[in-house]
Amino acid sequence: PQQEEEPQEPEEPVDPYEAEVAKVNVKRKELRALPRPPSGGRKKNPRARNAGVLLKKYGRRTNTATKPTERAHRNVHQNKDADASKSGKEARAAKAATMDARHKYIIACIADIVGLDVETAEAQILDGPHFDQFDPFFEANGLRQIVFYYQLVNKPKGDPAKELRIALPASEPLKDTCVYVTRGTHKGITTSNIANELSFGRFQVDPDTKSILGGMERLLSSIIQPSLQANQNWGKMDANDSQKEEFFDSLERFKSALNEANVAVGSRVILKELKPKEGEGEGEGE
Repeated sequence: PQQEEEPQEPEEPVDPYEAEVAKVNVKRKELRALPRPPSGGRKKNPRARNAGVLLKKYGRRTNTATKPTERAHRNVHQNKDADASKSGKEARAAKAATMDARHKYIIACIADIVGLDVETAEAQILDGPHFDQFDPFFEANGLRQIVFYYQLVNKPKGDPAKELRIALPASEPLKDTCVYVTRGTHKGITTSNIANELSFGRFQVDPDTKSILGGMERLLSSIIQPSLQANQNWGKMDANDSQKEEFFDSLERFKSALNEANVAVGSRVILKELKPKEGEGEGEGE
């Protein structure tokens, strides 16, 4: 006998809205099952399209842009520095173009005396003032000497540094080392006679008191007086002439005077200006 098939109940139509709601509920359960972030973390923006978007605190931005006036001043200073550098290089090149073997001979001798290499000494002299002193020194009946200072020079930027420069002793104080060049003829200085007609000397201030008096006393004691005492040619003056003894006695007294003055300068006391305190001096004259 054939089994009778049970009649199947007709499937009820599925409402699309309810199906969408069911999917949303399933998605919510899956999201709730995810691990939660640690406490104290940033809060999420519930109204953001992306759930991962974090809330940010927006504050007033600091204006890091340079103000027009500041930028203009900075550009002006930069232009001035560039112009000064350019003009300095042009002036240096113009001085170097006038140099010949006589200039190089003197600079090489000066560099050897102060302990500099020739290139450094030449660069410092070209960059320094009074380079025009060379021309009248080389002329006939011209200058009798050129003076060089090797001492600290203040810089517009950076710390002071020792430099070799041509100096004018009448208006520029000596603080360290002086090297001088003298000529022994009224004729013009040429490349053929420069080695025979020029004499070089060095003078240094007292290292303790920074005074010229101490430097002069050391120069007399170490160079001038021994040279005079070793001299054998005094012209018509006899070896035992009394004028010779008087001369050395005067030189010795002069050395003693320089030494005493140097000690006095080194031990001097500089008093500061007294400034009255607040409240003092009131009521005077009443």
